Amino acid sequence: MKRQDKNSGNKKQSFIIRLIKSDFFIYIIFGVVATVVNMVAFRIFNSTLPFDVIVTQNVSYVLAWIISFFVAFFCNKFFVFKSKSMEPKIFWKEFAGFFTARIFSLFVHIGIANLCVFAGLTGDVVIGTMVFAKLLDDVSNLIGNIAEVILNYICSKLFIFKNKKPETDENK
Repeated sequence: MKRQDKNSGNKKQSFIIRLIKSDFFIYIIFGVVATVVNMVAFRIFNSTLPFDVIVTQNVSYVLAWIISFFVAFFCNKFFVFKSKSMEPKIFWKEFAGFFTARIFSLFVHIGIANLCVFAGLTGDVVIGTMVFAKLLDDVSNLIGNIAEVILNYICSKLFIFKNKKPETDENK
């Protein structure tokens, strides 16, 4: 019985180690970084732009998206999918593919945010005497970011940063 428990523990540890080393886990880590950058930028723009709710939110989403796009591209390129090539042909192909996928997911994100606005799920939250300014806007932004992370991983993994076999001394 103990032997089976020991093997079971090794399998669990092996699974956890494989998971931590997987590109999906690393993608999630850097996805969190890009999402935090996006949400901080969104919050700053959404709190300071002087337009009506729809225009302010949409402009804030786009500006926050631009900033987080560059963070995400370089993190994905170098750390997640380990595409180290800076050869112009490869770099610009990856950049264009990443940009195209991100534009698509941006429209999905904006669509989700606008659905939240039209459903009345935006604005301040009041709990007792405390007002949490624009908290619901942040929640709709988070929902949009989750949808973006899923779509972008699929596109990056399957189309943009295709896994190539690493070069060894024999392949050079």
